[in-house]
Amino acid sequence: MDSAPAPLSHSSSTVVDQNGTVRVYRRGADSHVYENHLDKGGSWSGWWGMGGNVAGQPAATVAKDGTIIVVGIGPDHVLYEADLRPFQGWNKWMDLGGSNLDNNPAAITDNNGMVRVYAHGTNGHLYEKTVVPGQSWSVTWDMGGSYNLVGSPAATVAKDNTVIVVAIGSDHKLYENDLRPNQSWSVGMDLGGSNLDNNPAAVTDNNGMVRIYAHGTNGHLYEKTVVPGQPWSVTWDMGGGNNLVGSPSAAVGQDNTVIVVAHGADRKLYENDLRPNQSWNVGMNLGGDILDGSPSTVTDTDGKVRVYSGATNGNVFEKSVIPGQPWSVMWSLGGNFPA
Repeated sequence: MDSAPAPLSHSSSTVVDQNGTVRVYRRGADSHVYENHLDKGGSWSGWWGMGGNVAGQPAATVAKDGTIIVVGIGPDHVLYEADLRPFQGWNKWMDLGGSNLDNNPAAITDNNGMVRVYAHGTNGHLYEKTVVPGQSWSVTWDMGGSYNLVGSPAATVAKDNTVIVVAIGSDHKLYENDLRPNQSWSVGMDLGGSNLDNNPAAVTDNNGMVRIYAHGTNGHLYEKTVVPGQPWSVTWDMGGGNNLVGSPSAAVGQDNTVIVVAHGADRKLYENDLRPNQSWNVGMNLGGDILDGSPSTVTDTDGKVRVYSGATNGNVFEKSVIPGQPWSVMWSLGGNFPA
């Protein structure tokens, strides 16, 4: 039986809205944002331009009232937002301020309906902007960053509504800020590591375990986990004979299978998965020879995990699976997108 999608608990450039529509967002070669969407039971819409002027990849989230919010950082280092309210048209590209933001933002919706956007600044600090759809956006809050963040943050919401934001510092360590229910932010916790690179991925599984993934300068994939209120796990080297590059992405299937994907130096897609009550299956080659950049993942209302990857020919490719069944063939959604 189909069920309404739970709000995506982690940041992504791909979302599933409350009608079950899969929506993929990408930055075009012209720096505009493009959307391709797949209505439940329908066909892909094809790429259409939303305008805008962004320097990196956009992020998207679906609010509790069904509002779709897309954010991106412009070449002027300002945060911009477009949103689609229920039964309305798109409101395009509101200037949300900032003057020193960099790379790609992260966007999530917490369990109380607060939309939270995170970005790191050219000064290495982490910044937050929040809104409840229909109300005014908060001021931009500088969360600090004596650990000098690089790359882009990742964020997830735990079952108890703890908000966890992670990023990698210039010292190649993982740092974490968290907001426990009815408490103040805890900022700048050093989670260790010494060779982490690029951008982490953060996801919460169906049992409430928060899982963080990052790749190292040695091409290996690393995992760190926590149940809010308990200690963090040790950092686990999951290996990487496939020599990972870029940044990983993670999703959780309806059966609680955890799927982590990343591109290899050979431009193929690789996958690790953890089935319920089993051990990790690591380093599965999912094919491709021209993949580029970093993948994004989402789980649709039918339980299908969908992976989207850019490529050297500018196309976006999709690979999908229902955990326990074979992966689909890899097919192109077209497009003309830089990595």
